[in-house]
Amino acid sequence: MNKKDKIVYAALLHDIGKLLQRADRVRFKHGDYGAEQLKQIIDYQNEEFFQAIKYHHTRELKNKDFDNDNISYIICEADNIASASERREIENEEKQVFKWNIPLDSIYNVLFLRKDEDKLQYELDDLKEDNKINMPKSITEVSTGKYLKIENELKNVLSKYRFETDNPNSLIYILKNLTSYIPSSTNVSQFVDISLYEHLKLTAAIASCMYLYTEEKNITDYKDRYFIKAEQNRDKKEYLMVSMELSGIQNFIYTITSTGAAKMLKARSFYLELLMENVIDEILEKVELTKANIIYNGGAHSYLLLPNTDRTKKVLEDAKQTINNWLIEKLGNKLYLSLEYIECCANNFNNTENNYNINELFIELSKKVSKNKLQRYNREQLYKLLEPIQIDSNQRECAVCSTSNKIIYNEELKKDICIVCDYIYELGSKLTQYTNAEGKGAIIIIGEKGKIQLPSLNGKTILAEIIEKQDFIKNNNYKRLYTINKKDFGDLFSNNLTTGLYGIKGTYEEYANKSVGIKKLGVLRADVDNLGATFKVGFTNKIYGENLVTLSRYSMLSNSLSDFFKFNINYICSNENLKNNPYKISDKKEKGNIKIIYSGGDDVFLVGAWDEIIELAMSLDLMIKKYSNNKIKISAGLGIFSFDYPISAIAQIVGDMEAEAKKKEGKNAITIFDINQNHTIYFSELEEGVMTKFKYLEECFDFENNDESKIQISTSMLYRLLQLFRGCTRNEEQPNKVKIAYLLGRMEEKISKDSELLKEKFENVKHFIYDITTDKKEVNELVIALEILIYKNRKDEKGEI
Repeated sequence: MNKKDKIVYAALLHDIGKLLQRADRVRFKHGDYGAEQLKQIIDYQNEEFFQAIKYHHTRELKNKDFDNDNISYIICEADNIASASERREIENEEKQVFKWNIPLDSIYNVLFLRKDEDKLQYELDDLKEDNKINMPKSITEVSTGKYLKIENELKNVLSKYRFETDNPNSLIYILKNLTSYIPSSTNVSQFVDISLYEHLKLTAAIASCMYLYTEEKNITDYKDRYFIKAEQNRDKKEYLMVSMELSGIQNFIYTITSTGAAKMLKARSFYLELLMENVIDEILEKVELTKANIIYNGGAHSYLLLPNTDRTKKVLEDAKQTINNWLIEKLGNKLYLSLEYIECCANNFNNTENNYNINELFIELSKKVSKNKLQRYNREQLYKLLEPIQIDSNQRECAVCSTSNKIIYNEELKKDICIVCDYIYELGSKLTQYTNAEGKGAIIIIGEKGKIQLPSLNGKTILAEIIEKQDFIKNNNYKRLYTINKKDFGDLFSNNLTTGLYGIKGTYEEYANKSVGIKKLGVLRADVDNLGATFKVGFTNKIYGENLVTLSRYSMLSNSLSDFFKFNINYICSNENLKNNPYKISDKKEKGNIKIIYSGGDDVFLVGAWDEIIELAMSLDLMIKKYSNNKIKISAGLGIFSFDYPISAIAQIVGDMEAEAKKKEGKNAITIFDINQNHTIYFSELEEGVMTKFKYLEECFDFENNDESKIQISTSMLYRLLQLFRGCTRNEEQPNKVKIAYLLGRMEEKISKDSELLKEKFENVKHFIYDITTDKKEVNELVIALEILIYKNRKDEKGEI
C-alpha cells in the first residue's frame, strides 16, 4: 500500500473507536481502543497505520518520538481541522459532559435556528435499501443494542476487506452505510449535529490533500509543518474548492418528441447523473484521490475539495476543455460543463477571524461559475460549433430530438435517430429491463465495451454497459463499476448511484388508464423554495452570529437534501406511502402508479395517474417539512394532460405553472390545473381547504344512483355550478348569487320528498356552497375541489372541464 492510500485509510478509521467504544461500553480512549480492536479485525498490519489511529490527538502525539514523516502528524492535523469545522459550543453550557447514548441531531435543528423550537434527532441505524429515509423525530437516547448491531456488521465487513487491493472508495461507502446516523461527538456542551461519517470523510479529504500538496512541494517534515507549526500554517492556501455544473440540462432532458418518450425522458436524466459521476471519477482518478473529496454531488452540480497543486490545476483545466470538446462533438451546444475553482486554506472551513468563511468562499466561487457560463467556449470550440454539419440530401432528422447529426436507424423504434439518442434509448431499455419498481438490481460497467458513451479525460470515449447484477462476471475487463440503489461494496464497486428510478415500467397511456374517473396523465414539477438564501444565511442567527457557518454543516445540509430527493423519493412515490397519505382522492387498492422523470438535488419532475399525482404532491410537501423540521419548503406546478400530449410541451407548461407558484408571497405554493392566478394557492390551502371541501362534497353527492343516503347529481350539473364560480374567479367579480341559488334550486327539485335525511343534507350543502360566495379564498378552494370531484367522476376521456 502506498503512503497516500495509507493516509486515506487511517483517516477514514481514525475515530472508529468511538463506535466500538460505545457499543462495548468501555472507558478506554477511543484512539487506543480503535487501534487495538482493528488489529484483531482487519487483514492489514502496519505499525505506522495503527500509530496514526492511536495517536491522532495532539495530547497523545506530542510525547511520541516518531519520524518526522510519520503519517500520524497529517492525520492529527486533518482531524483538528475537521473537528474545528464541526464543533460549536452551545450557549450557556459550562461543562464538557460526554453522553455515550446521545442521538445525532438533525442538521435542520441549527438551520434558521430558533431558541424555543422543538429539536429532532435520528434513530441510530444503518442506511436501508427499502427507500425509507431515516426520518428525524424527538428522542433522547439510543440503545447499546443498536450500536452492537452496527458494530457487528462493521466487524464482519472489515474482516473481509482487503486493504492492499480493494478500492478505497468501497470503504467510504461501507462507512456511509453504517455511520451516517452516529454522532461524531457526544459532548452535550456542543451541538451534536455532525455524523461520524461526515467527520471521517472530511478528515480523509483534508489529509489526502495535505499529503499531495506536500509531495509536490517536496515537504517531508510533516511534524514541523502540521504539528509544531500547525496553527500558523492553517492560513496557507493548500486546498482548492472546485465547482462543477452542467448547463443546459432542462433542454437536454425535455426537448424530445413523443417517440419513445416514456423510456427516453428518464433515461436522459439518468444519463446526466451517470455522465457527471463519471467526470468526477475521472478527475479524482487523475489526481489520485477518492470519493471522500466529494463535498457534494447532486442535481448536475458538485463541489470537490482538492489539493492546491500545479498538477491538480492542470488536470482541472484539461478536464474542462476535454469534456466540453467531447460534449460539442456529441451534442453540439446542448450541454456545457462549467468548472471553476478557488484557492483556500484550512481556516476558511472553520469561520476563523481574518479569513473568508466558507459561505463567502462559495459566493466567490459562484461568481466565477456565473462568469464562466457567459464565456463558455474558446476560439477552437466556437469554430467547431459553427462548422456546418455535413448531411446527405436524403437524411432525416432524429425522430426523438430533431437534430440532424449522425443519424442511424433504430430497430426497436423503427425510426431514424441520432447516435446520442440511440445509446440513451439503449440505457432506458436496460433500466426498464433490469430494475424493479424501486430501481434496484443493475450494475453499470465502465470499460471497453457497451453502447453507452461517456467522456474521459484523455479525449476519448469511454464505453459503458448496464447489466443485471447476477450476470456480472468478476474477471470482466472494467475500469469501474456502479450499482444502482443497492448496498454493494468491495474491490469491484466504485459507488452506488442513489437515484429516483421508481416506476420505470409502463407507458404514459397505461399510467393515465390507472387514474380514477377521467383517464388523464398528471404531471408535477416541484423544487425547494429559497435554496440559495438557505445556504447563504441559513446557519447565521442572532444567537451565534456566523459561528455555525462551517464546511461540515454545508456538506451535511447538501447531502441531506440530496438523500431526500434522490433516495426517499422512491418511497414517496410508492403504494405504501400513498396508502398512508392523510389526503386521499381515492381509496383504490393499488397506488404508486407514478413514474419519476427526474429527481435531483432539490427538485422533481413526476408523471402518473392524475389522482395519485395530486396525492403525491401533498405527501411530498408534508414529508419535506417533517424531514426538515419545517425549515425546507417546496413550490410546484401540477397539470393534467392527455397521455399523447407532447412531453416537451407538457414540461414547459408545468414549468411555467411552477414559476407562477414561486411568485406567491412566502411561497410554499402550488399552481394546480390552470396557470391563472386563482389556481395558485398555498399547499396549506390545498391540503386543508381544498381537500376538506372535496371530501365534504363527495360524502354528500352520489353520481352512480346507487346510494340512497346521498344526493343524486350528475357531473354536468356539478359542472354548471363550477362554471358559475370559475367565471367569477377569472373575472375578479363576486359570484352571481342569483344564478347559484337558481341552480341549487334545480338540484333540490330532484330530491325525494319522502327523505327528510336528504332534505336536511341538501340544506346543509346549500348553505355550505352559498356561504362560500362571500370569501375569495374560499371560492378559489371550492373551484379546485369541484374540479377534482368532476375529474374523479367523469367517465369519458374527451374534452376538458
